[in-house]
Amino acid sequence: MFEKYGVALEEAKRLIDLPHFIQTIRVYKEELVEKGVTFRLKAKIQAEDLLTHSYVLATDPEVPAAVRADLIKWTAKMAALEPGEKDKGGGAAGAGFTLNITFAGSPALVGSTIEGQATLVEEIK
Repeated sequence: MFEKYGVALEEAKRLIDLPHFIQTIRVYKEELVEKGVTFRLKAKIQAEDLLTHSYVLATDPEVPAAVRADLIKWTAKMAALEPGEKDKGGGAAGAGFTLNITFAGSPALVGSTIEGQATLVEEIK
């Protein structure tokens, strides 16, 4: 795992031996558990697995129309396809992002904002 971040094995061993590093890991782990992050991640995995089942039910003419409509609305909501405050005209709403770039020796451009939309992670790498 450390190699992925450019940390050599010897450096990783020294880091792991530092009491402060171990304490920091403990604090982050406790925070993850206390704030329910692990629970939410598990719920996201379950929701992903249930998408196929949801699709089957939503497209099955034998399922009551109200149930199918609820599944379709839920799917659109989870996919962020519902019109929001910024997009009252309809259409797909993508994942917004904020990118801050600071160049050494350059004055900060305070208040300058460029808004964008990313559809694929590869586009922003």
